[in-house]
Amino acid sequence: MVINRANQGAPQAIEGLDVKQALQNVCGNSELLHTVLITFYKIHKRDVDKIRHCHTEGDMDSLHRIAHALKGLSGTLAAEDLHTSSQALDTHIRSRDLDQLLGLIDRVEADLAPTLTSIKKTLIDDIDQACYGHH
Repeated sequence: MVINRANQGAPQAIEGLDVKQALQNVCGNSELLHTVLITFYKIHKRDVDKIRHCHTEGDMDSLHRIAHALKGLSGTLAAEDLHTSSQALDTHIRSRDLDQLLGLIDRVEADLAPTLTSIKKTLIDDIDQACYGHH
């Protein structure tokens, strides 16, 4: 089943997410989950590029903000692998343990990319409307 305006049910599967747990995390509100998924896609689709840029520029404050936001929303969406990798990135940034950052950024990218792709495939019409104003 695909979430869209005509069918506000929760999707059966999105790669990288435990949809059942995500639905529980939003108190069973499938419309809210729909909104959170679209918001997640819109806000986080360029995170890895932003993270790499911040790392290159030495902007640890912005890097931390991005990693922290990604950690929070990935937890809400029950994206366990992404939550774990973004949490590790967040922890290393906060502790200024910078030796492992590139590897952690790669790990976040490996966890985020398929999740974003699956969200977009599942919610393509709604994402196009939200991001670009058309279907």
